[in-house]
This record gives sequence, C-alpha cells and structure tokens, in this order.
Amino acid sequence: MVIASKCGIVFQGMNPSYAYKAYDLSADYIKASCEMSLRRLNTDYLDLYQPHRIDYLTHPEETARALEDLQREGKVRHVGVSNYTVDEIRAFSAYIRLESLQTQFSLLHLEPLETGLAAVCLEKRMNILCWSPLHKAVLTGRPSYTHDDWQQQREAGAVSQLQHMAQEYNISLTQLALAWLMQLPGGVIPLVGTANPDHIAEAAAAIDVHLDRDDWYECMVIGRGRPMPWGQRPYVYTQVR
Repeated sequence: MVIASKCGIVFQGMNPSYAYKAYDLSADYIKASCEMSLRRLNTDYLDLYQPHRIDYLTHPEETARALEDLQREGKVRHVGVSNYTVDEIRAFSAYIRLESLQTQFSLLHLEPLETGLAAVCLEKRMNILCWSPLHKAVLTGRPSYTHDDWQQQREAGAVSQLQHMAQEYNISLTQLALAWLMQLPGGVIPLVGTANPDHIAEAAAAIDVHLDRDDWYECMVIGRGRPMPWGQRPYVYTQVR
C-alpha cells in the first residue's frame, strides 16, 4: 500500500485566515498540513506528498526546504507534484528531487504528450500519475450522451472506434484505455478510483495487455480526432527560362 496525500489548496472554511479559496505552499503551512494529514490518516509517515497546485507567492526553494525537513523527520518519504506545468516542474526540481507528476491524462485528454509534460518527466525521471485515466468513465463505454453537446458527441464517436479495437484484442474498453497509458515509457501509472471489486480486477488485468505499435498510434489518432503530424513531402523546384 502506498499512502499519498497533497497540500497547498486552502478551501474556503479550512483556515480562518483565508476568506476565499487560495494556494499556500509556504513552509509553515506545508508542515502544518502534513501534521494534520498524519493525524487524520492515523499514520506517522506519508509515502508520497505532493503540492497540489503552484503557489505563485512562495519561492520554490522555500517549499523545497519544508519538504526536505519533513523527509529528514521521517514524515514524508518521497515528494511529487500535482497539476504543474513544464516550466514549474523545472523550477521546483532545481531545489528538490521530484518523483512524480499527477496530471489529467487519458486517450481523450492528451495534453501531457502535446505540451511536453511527458517529455520533462522522462528528463527528470519522474513517474506520471494519471488522474481521470478513463475520462470520467467515458472510456468505460457506459455513460449516455446528449444530442445537443458537441463534445459528448465527439467523445461518443471516439469510444465507438476504440470499442472495435478493444474487441480485436478481446479486452474491455477500460483495459484498452489503461493499457494504452501504461505502454508509454518512463513508468505511467493510471489512478483508478472505485469501490467495486470487479472494476478493480478489470483494471488490474490491463497490466498484461500489450498493444502493437501501429494499434497504439491508431488509438492516439482516434483520441486526438485528427491525424498525427507526418512530415511534409519535399518540394521540387524547377527553373523556368
């Protein structure tokens, strides 16, 4: 079992000092948040502690020092980040070793590949923890769609095509979506939330699925809704006299 928690988002009512929702990654707030998490979880350490979102008013060096203090005290074993951009990861990792990035990532949400997040995680040797890897259950094939929502209709079309791919591999759509993520290099870990043991078993079986390279890219084209950026044909110039 891996015990992970986050810090930094102060929701309204959590702290009397804040009238509105705010972000706080100051040293004092991080340490206080960690102590409260340990008490609530009835444990004396966290395997992974993650600033939830960037705090623009705190220098990353201060945040890093606080997290390193918690590591020295044995209260935190590893440090990751959540919802950070490429530049924010680079700035923060200059002061502390980061093990992971938690970000939204699925076949229907490909921004980590298209914005460089996946690349910087390879550079920094960080695991990617994918939240909403099934795109709010859309990639289970179970949700219904409304006719007046263009985004839902686009997703329905993608799901229909992906279902055919899953049938070819004799697996569920859920397993296809999770296997697609886990086939990426560097250690990509989908975060699946469910209280149904059957769903847990279904998700775990995706570990044994391996997609052919051509099929993997076909799934990405379906998820993108447009072709991959192939190279242009060379131009042939002729001189007219």
